[in-house]
Amino acid sequence: MRRFFTTDSSRQGFANSFRKLARKILPPSRASHADSIQKLVEFIDFKFHENASPAKQILLAQISGGAVRRLLKYDRMTINIESDHRVAVDSLDHIHPWGTKRDNSTNLNFNIKLINWLGLENIRLLDIGCSGGGFVKTMHDAGALAIGLEGSDYSKIRARAEWATIPDRLFTADATKPFKFSSCLESGKSVPVKFSIITAWEFLEHIEETDLSTVFDNIDKNLDCNGVVIMSVSTVDDYIDGVNLHRTVKPYPWWLEKINHLGFRHHEKFVPYFAPDNWIRYEENAAGSFHLVMTRINEEPNALPDAWAES
Repeated sequence: MRRFFTTDSSRQGFANSFRKLARKILPPSRASHADSIQKLVEFIDFKFHENASPAKQILLAQISGGAVRRLLKYDRMTINIESDHRVAVDSLDHIHPWGTKRDNSTNLNFNIKLINWLGLENIRLLDIGCSGGGFVKTMHDAGALAIGLEGSDYSKIRARAEWATIPDRLFTADATKPFKFSSCLESGKSVPVKFSIITAWEFLEHIEETDLSTVFDNIDKNLDCNGVVIMSVSTVDDYIDGVNLHRTVKPYPWWLEKINHLGFRHHEKFVPYFAPDNWIRYEENAAGSFHLVMTRINEEPNALPDAWAES
């Protein structure tokens, strides 16, 4: 048993199996959930700790315990999107699908960094430009409320990648047109869903410069108070079949000025926490890109963990 968890993929596989097990054995009565949940937490903590490095043991306990405690809350939460433009029909990425039919990026090191920074209980994630939904799925399995938004319906129609596994957590809509999310309570009342973190990997450069203001307006309206926005942005062209899919190709200083004009600011001091390769997209799969860690201009992100360099 000591070598049961030897890789991130084996841990991920166990998380999937664990979620299925929990659904089967958790009693239907909410009043009796506590004892069963505690037993499951103790079991998964023990398994994760068998091979976890000392620096990650406490964090893995938080992830596993949080996953169980949120299992019923989030798995039974119905999320709805409100948009009059459910597909970005004019987008070159929809007309000439490339990334939307190929990408399914994940990096569990980013998840660990994010959870260690913000705390799993505080993460409500929206990933804009989610493609195959891989990142969303890994955060969903960790126990977070994780939602993905994709402009093209290419993957949805074909049930590609995670569109086949979490279709109720992945949505299509044109991000350059107004959209918002809501959830239906047991009483039948619909309430807005706001996100504590919004991510977008290799997304902004695909947007026409004239549409950037609408995109950031959508981010602002869907972001919770003191929420964080993390992005990677490419500074190079991307020609596919003679078509440049990167519509706004600008240098780093231009983007800093632009996002400031649109009501956000970048916190450069947070970049080293994830650098160089603890991102969803980085040099290995997104050469020529840089990263942004942003909040609204008048807000501050959570402080970094004291011992982040050792995590």
